[in-house]
Amino acid sequence: MRTSALLALSLILTAIIALPVQGEEIGFSLSEGVETAELSSGSPLLVRHNPATDLTAVVIFSTVGAAHDPEGMSGLTNLTLRTMQRGAGDMDALAFADRLESQGMDMEVIVHNSYSGLLLQGTSAQIEEGLDLLQTVLFEPQFFEEERQHEAEQALHTLDSMEDEPSNQTLIKLMDGLFGEHPYGRLPAGTEEGINQAAAADMTSWARYIFHPEHTAVAVVGPVAMDEMQPAVDETLGSIDWEKDPVYAPTDPGLPDYQGPETITHERITQAAWVGVGFPGPASHDPKRAPGHILEAAIQRRLFRTLRDEYGLVYITQTAVQPDLRGGHFWSLAAAAPGQEEEVAQRTIAGFRHYAEEPMEEDELETMRSRALGRELMNLETTSSQALSLAAGEVLHGGYDWRDRLQEDLRTVTAEDIQETAKEFFTDPVEVFITP
Repeated sequence: MRTSALLALSLILTAIIALPVQGEEIGFSLSEGVETAELSSGSPLLVRHNPATDLTAVVIFSTVGAAHDPEGMSGLTNLTLRTMQRGAGDMDALAFADRLESQGMDMEVIVHNSYSGLLLQGTSAQIEEGLDLLQTVLFEPQFFEEERQHEAEQALHTLDSMEDEPSNQTLIKLMDGLFGEHPYGRLPAGTEEGINQAAAADMTSWARYIFHPEHTAVAVVGPVAMDEMQPAVDETLGSIDWEKDPVYAPTDPGLPDYQGPETITHERITQAAWVGVGFPGPASHDPKRAPGHILEAAIQRRLFRTLRDEYGLVYITQTAVQPDLRGGHFWSLAAAAPGQEEEVAQRTIAGFRHYAEEPMEEDELETMRSRALGRELMNLETTSSQALSLAAGEVLHGGYDWRDRLQEDLRTVTAEDIQETAKEFFTDPVEVFITP
């Protein structure tokens, strides 16, 4: 559902899936078949021919994300993009949705700390109609007050529901403990103050800032080629020539200043005790990202085996690394019986630091390498994920081949690389306890 794009925490409950076993050759080149051009606006255009599907995905991707929301208006990016597709041109929200559905298309809002955008997907036969709709959204958003209020209420409901669920609340407090006042310490959905502050005039100005050509790239993936897509995209999305000066100054997030070590405790009505442990992590462009993904897989398995199978301390445990443009973080989440939370936290920290103290054995490294590569492939299964990755790579990560470079890094990472990464990041933990 579209509201899932509100949160960078969409990965919270992602399952660890059985992935290819050690020894299998794993590979996929996202950059294969990609053609590039420049739109009349100056934005890059990337087209990847994918004959294996009839679906075509188009993303207009912006380097403006929730972390750039103006001071006191946290949530403006999310609210702006969601309200944009609730009425544009001569269409109200219902007419716009009917037109999308009648053409068999879907439009998704993307909001992340470091980027945002609009993603359109439909059959290749209807994609030009979809581009016309996307142009209408960009050039003629209506920002009806009724729809702005609706989206604001939805955002506030999201914030409330995240606090209501103890596992999500644990992760929110971890983010706050790790990042403090930095924008990475809050949800992309924003804050109650910022959401209530945003008016239609603010969103009109901010939309033009988000989608100014200096901030955007357009990527298309499907059974299409550059010679057919460039004229259509240039006619619709390549004609942006507006000013980019918003009413309010965007925030320059800067680099996060990690706040650990810290212990955060919170009592609430809950049957289980929830334990979160967090550490700083690599940025999305950091060479240590590949070792970070190997560590993610290895720590997940180690904690599952020790905390759950060996000691019987937890009901569930999950570990992840979340790289971001200016710095990432590792987190681990566990649910335990009340009274066992301190032991769970200490054994979790020990599970992380194990890889700083001892080099990973070769058999384990090869198994975790295969898992990390398999997960990377799963992240690129769809035309929409491929379009998003191409655009992000082109304007944020040094070129559209960045996922190919990550795969190569995963194939060549060594036990020494992994140990050095663990030593760098697994020093000062943030611990969160949500208890009855």
